[in-house]
Amino acid sequence: MQEGDFVSDPTLHPCPFCGSDDVGICHVVDQPSRVECWKCHAEGPPADSSKDPGDLAVERWNARRGRNVLTSTIKLSDESLTAIGALIETLYRNTRAREATAQQEPLDPPQSRTYFPSHTSFD
Repeated sequence: MQEGDFVSDPTLHPCPFCGSDDVGICHVVDQPSRVECWKCHAEGPPADSSKDPGDLAVERWNARRGRNVLTSTIKLSDESLTAIGALIETLYRNTRAREATAQQEPLDPPQSRTYFPSHTSFD
C-alpha cells in the first residue's frame, strides 16, 4: 500500500450521513490515516499518527453513534422547528398589530428643548 491510496475495508460500517457503503481508509503523505466516504465526502476521526496503518481510524469510524440516534435527533428537531415556527408566527402577528396601532395613533409632536447646559465660566 502506498501513501495517497484509498483502501476499502470490509469491517467498515456505512457512512452515518448518507448511508453509502462506498467508504474506505484514506492514506495521505505525512498525515494520519482516516476513513472517508466517497459519496458525501464525510471524514471520520484520524488515527493518532501517520505511522498507523489505519486500524485506529477504522475503530473510531465504527465507534460513532448509530443511524437510529441520528434519526431520533432529526425527529426531535422537526418538533422543535414546528414550535419555533409557531413562535415566529405569533411574533409576526404581534409586530403587525403594533405597527397598525402606531399608524392609528399619531406620535406627540417633538417639543423644543435645550439639550446644552447654560454657559458657565470657571474663572
